Amino acid sequence: MSLKKINTVLVAAFILFILWFGTEFILSPETTAPGFGLPNWPSGDGDGFLIIKGIRDVVLALVLGILLVTGHRRALGWVLLVEALAAYGDMTTVLAHHGSVATALGVHGLTATLMVVNGLLILRETRTVAALRPHPLRCPPEARIGGADARNWKGPRRRRSDAGRPRRRVPDVGRRDPWTTRRDSDSEQRFDVLPAWLVEDLPGGRVRVPMA
Repeated sequence: MSLKKINTVLVAAFILFILWFGTEFILSPETTAPGFGLPNWPSGDGDGFLIIKGIRDVVLALVLGILLVTGHRRALGWVLLVEALAAYGDMTTVLAHHGSVATALGVHGLTATLMVVNGLLILRETRTVAALRPHPLRCPPEARIGGADARNWKGPRRRRSDAGRPRRRVPDVGRRDPWTTRRDSDSEQRFDVLPAWLVEDLPGGRVRVPMA
């Protein structure tokens, strides 16, 4: 299984878990509150604070879901790292109020750590893809031929022969735009790739242009 598929499965699992947890706080706050880990929780009219917590979780899950569906994977990685702070904050709150240590570490702390790992893996995945993607590059002055940009160069022209043959233009075959790349994803060194032509003179006023 590729890294992209693993990341997608993990993100989908987080979305479903956070969405379920938030929905439970909205629909049945009094029965769900003990699972949060705090020793005491609001009751009666104070249930509104629990519903607010549930709405927060639902919104966090929807943000992740939208980024996943629309394919903004690099933004998804950064959002996972940021939303992990909310889970770390829940863990700290439970510990600071002498709540359940097992719930604080095993639920909130573990969830936050897995979100951080998932976010870092997604950033690594997207960084590799971005490094391998060719970037358009304008031809530098030293690579220009006859004052024209190399991307518009159709190839060399033949001189007028002694027999008075007219000048002919080399057919436009296999023309490519210049581009740039990097040696690997961690390297700052760039390699500029420019198109080149090898034209061979043949007897009878003919020329040969290699296709590859």
